[in-house]
Amino acid sequence: MKGEGAKYTRSHIPEKILFKKQFDTKHDALSAEYAFKQLTRAQKIAHLAREGINLE
Repeated sequence: MKGEGAKYTRSHIPEKILFKKQFDTKHDALSAEYAFKQLTRAQKIAHLAREGINLE
């Protein structure tokens, strides 16, 4: 059965998790995610660099 998943799953390669952070509440986590998604690509890269994540 390997390789027989849904069409969407088969066509989208898994992403790599670069950063993970734990929050006290779901609300805090969703707020942080929304704020991060509002940043430009350059701002996101700068944020990850401040957290010690090297994308290269």
